[in-house]
Amino acid sequence: MNVRRLSLVVGVFLASQALSQDRPPAVRDDARKDLAALQGTWQLESLETAKESKVDVKNRTLFIGGDLFLSRDGEHVLQVGNLRLVPGKSPRRIDVVVRKGLHEDNTMLGIYEIKDDTLKMCFDPEGEGRPSTFATKADTSRFVAVYKRIRAAGETIDICGKFICTSYGAEGKKKSLPVEIEKRGDAYFLKWTTEGKVVYIGAGIRQGNTLSVAYFNPGNAGLSVYKIEKGPRLIGVFTDVGGPGLVAREEMHLDREVRFEASKGR
Repeated sequence: MNVRRLSLVVGVFLASQALSQDRPPAVRDDARKDLAALQGTWQLESLETAKESKVDVKNRTLFIGGDLFLSRDGEHVLQVGNLRLVPGKSPRRIDVVVRKGLHEDNTMLGIYEIKDDTLKMCFDPEGEGRPSTFATKADTSRFVAVYKRIRAAGETIDICGKFICTSYGAEGKKKSLPVEIEKRGDAYFLKWTTEGKVVYIGAGIRQGNTLSVAYFNPGNAGLSVYKIEKGPRLIGVFTDVGGPGLVAREEMHLDREVRFEASKGR
């Protein structure tokens, strides 16, 4: 992706963060849960339209990261925009605000269904009327698309959730902080807190059962590398940028208190 396209994507992502604050807290929470299931890259399996289509489904992918979406044909970006979910409806509703590309400046009205690793969507790209079923309609540009989630080999352990992160410094001093890991697109977002305040944030890339994380706060930055084990548990090491080059030990375990509270609520 060239610099111009990267700037566009970053700009649309920042706009999506502002857009997500427009809704009441309860609605935002429901939408966030739905959106978490859509994160990542999806391979187009089939495309149904009322008119004949020559789309090569093998090259078409859909990327969803946060509220940002990218529709691509190979490396070529077809559309960039923001997603807006409407929870509590059946079928589930989704609005796509197209910032650049096909149907630019339109709000595509649609519905979606996600089962395991299959995503089905139906849209009216002209924004004239929301579909009520997953079907095309004569004399319209309405389409039905079915996607399959792209999963990397070896990534069978889910690492999203709330953990306790324990690090061991140069003198063996132990320090523990709550940390939350969430999937964002094909990467991971980490947030360390203390007394409800964010003290570090990080971005992680997973390859199989290895998670590499760049973390920082206003006064410090560094790199952590973890091995992912069943539990899940993340066992790793970290080092600070600009420090003496010390590589120290760090572990993450699921926050049992959080899991206990969640289990009581079921």
